[in-house]
Amino acid sequence: FNSTAPRQFDGKHLVLPGMSTVYSLRKHQRDAVWRIVSSQYATLLAHVVGAGKTLEMICAGVELRRLGQASKVLYVVPNHMLFQFGSNFMEAYPSAHVLLASKEDLQGERRRLMLARIATCDWDAIVVTQA
Repeated sequence: FNSTAPRQFDGKHLVLPGMSTVYSLRKHQRDAVWRIVSSQYATLLAHVVGAGKTLEMICAGVELRRLGQASKVLYVVPNHMLFQFGSNFMEAYPSAHVLLASKEDLQGERRRLMLARIATCDWDAIVVTQA
């Protein structure tokens, strides 16, 4: 007997204030954003390449912050993707305050300055590289 059914996430009710009109989310992207926002734990975005995972992560982070579920949203990206991710973020949310931290910003004395900026400013998103 099948007594349990997997939960279905439907994000068609999402409004996403502040998002640019350059982008419009597809159904699977809205559903993924709603899944991230409504889940208490980590969410795996296992879409194929080109399905819009970056935009899903950006929208979900902004929504978590707007709803008060997160105070500082940190994205960790590969070294070569830092400026592309930052550019995508600013295209999606032009009025957002985004801090980009490269590998060099997280080494030596610059690390203290960067951590102080992260701790004391009210950033909508912080994007750092892996190493």
